[in-house]
Amino acid sequence: MACNSQACGGAGVGSCTGMALAPADPSSELRPLDHIVAGHTVQGKDAMLGANGLLYKPVQKGDKGQREVDFYEQVGSVCPTLRPFLAAYFGTHSIGEKRYLVLEDFAVRYREPCVMDLKIGVVTYEPTATREKVLSELRKCPAQASVGFRPCGMRVFGTRTCKYRMRGKDWGRAITPITATQLLAEFVCDDDKDRSTKRMRRVLPRLLERLGELEAVLSELKGVRFFASSIILVYEGLDDERGPDASAPRGGEGAHGQDASNQPPPASVDLRLVDFAHWVRVPSKSDDNYLSGLRNVISGLRVALDDCEHYA
Repeated sequence: MACNSQACGGAGVGSCTGMALAPADPSSELRPLDHIVAGHTVQGKDAMLGANGLLYKPVQKGDKGQREVDFYEQVGSVCPTLRPFLAAYFGTHSIGEKRYLVLEDFAVRYREPCVMDLKIGVVTYEPTATREKVLSELRKCPAQASVGFRPCGMRVFGTRTCKYRMRGKDWGRAITPITATQLLAEFVCDDDKDRSTKRMRRVLPRLLERLGELEAVLSELKGVRFFASSIILVYEGLDDERGPDASAPRGGEGAHGQDASNQPPPASVDLRLVDFAHWVRVPSKSDDNYLSGLRNVISGLRVALDDCEHYA
């Protein structure tokens, strides 16, 4: 396995503190991650893999893949204020002929992680995109140009049934301005009305606080634009919000089979920006396209919180 890691210094985002380093020979330990909810690498030979609290994301072929690597390598100088909203970066690793980005799997800290992938932006294609690419993006979700975001998938834990409710990309692509708030609210619903109301009141204030922090940073960030990038939202699906403990299933391992013995207690709510194959440098200006979508997400979640009895 070849390694190009800056986890312990240099321009890399990651820190070794509290995180397991990539195993010397991870091929026997890597496994598909069941909490990945969207993306073209969800299934098949290019599925995202994980081991020991790390996520191995296949580097896309061609220019797109290298641009994403470049983003993680350069973020310290290009947009350092975004670091608190990015997965820790541990460089790239090659296993056979496949090259991977190695990132923090921050959802592993949750016992029953509820996860949503939101594709952000009124426009999801670069200014240099071909006509075919533009039409393809517009066909995927006609309403994104007005809504400013679309859910790409989610998984939500139900405390009554102890099962996950899953939603895929087709569910998200059907979004309209009328249904947008309901789709967002579904992410913070439990599996009956009373439990859903309780969960919304527990999760939404903290989630809105975190999204507001991200908005403040992006409002001040100049010279970078993100197209077809996502925000991953996660919260603890168990009401007691206890972190991993010795009574966890699978012989003391975490909910997804990873070693949680050295993991810190989870934050009950968090988020990360992901997918940077289409980031671009621009003259000094803010990313109004991304901010517009983010603000619509915040607005929709505020409406859900203000009327959680209706949306539960």
